[in-house]
Amino acid sequence: MEMVELPVNKIIPSVFQPRETFDKGELQELADSMKEHGLINPISVKENGDGTYQIIAGERRWRASKFAKMDKIYAIIRTVTDGTQRLESLIENVHRKDLNMIEKGRGMIEIFKVHRIDMKPKEISNILQRIRHKRPISGQEEKISEILEKTHVNPRNIEYWLDSISADEDIIEDHLKTPERERISDTVIARVASIKEPELQKKVYTKIKKQDMGQKQASKFVTGIKKMAKEKPKVAKMVLESDLPIDIAEEIPEEQVIIDIPEEDLKEMVQKIDEGKKRTSEIKDQPIVQERIAHNENHSKHLVFLTLSEKAFCPFCGKDGKHLRWICHPEKTLPEALEQASVNFAEATKREDIDKRFENAIGRVIKNK
Repeated sequence: MEMVELPVNKIIPSVFQPRETFDKGELQELADSMKEHGLINPISVKENGDGTYQIIAGERRWRASKFAKMDKIYAIIRTVTDGTQRLESLIENVHRKDLNMIEKGRGMIEIFKVHRIDMKPKEISNILQRIRHKRPISGQEEKISEILEKTHVNPRNIEYWLDSISADEDIIEDHLKTPERERISDTVIARVASIKEPELQKKVYTKIKKQDMGQKQASKFVTGIKKMAKEKPKVAKMVLESDLPIDIAEEIPEEQVIIDIPEEDLKEMVQKIDEGKKRTSEIKDQPIVQERIAHNENHSKHLVFLTLSEKAFCPFCGKDGKHLRWICHPEKTLPEALEQASVNFAEATKREDIDKRFENAIGRVIKNK
């Protein structure tokens, strides 16, 4: 191996590059850095025999050098076979943080193909799950396990990548052509791919993207819609075609659903639900209501204390747990404290102003909820 300066225009991309998109903004940032500090890590290439060089690793740096309008770039010339180059390029790229899950998934499929494992992504993902849970594996699964050791990638991550490329092709195409800052999470694509029916996948993806759901919300939505599509297909259809929240729709009986509900009626329904939630929140924020909540929870906790104490006894004298007492009121037993907690709650429901004695306690209850 030798390091030389090569003309940028004599270098061509690798035919084994799994990355399909390069963010122009990030390339420009790297180009600006290269202008100021130069190329810190040389790229690696191999000779093509016609005066050109093919990239083995470092295509992003090479593209940035073109942005920076550099004439030459440092490179290490290596002698490798197509098979070795393909494998090295693929393994290097699946370790890159700036590759999305779909690109990494496709890269992993190519790595498996190099090793003559030609299976569908979901099939390999299921095998990885078996390996990860240390279940008995077959000869082919043993081979896949050996490939994992070469890649040095967490099997759970590879499962996510392979699950993401199991999604419908229309979803993948739309996801990749969407500007990176506007895309939904790659992990969500993997969750959507767990839906078996392609058309349902597309509708769920469209709904998640339209409503800009976060990762947790989208994952919960996928779980809910999968169950609903089996048990209440009409309700599922209504949720996907309207703005009706899935947690509200779960309460609607299948036989009471009219598919052709006017959009305006649905919007009005959602608006009323939102208004109700807002009003509930405003009520809960009132100091007297917070005191009532605190007294109610205090009563519940005392009840738990009393229930548990029936099985406890003093390690010094053997008295039963009911004799355990508050330090500030040693003369009171737990049953008496329970009774007082109940009285406090009953009184709080009749008052409009909070009792200053319990102000600090209320703050602790609300904070720990």
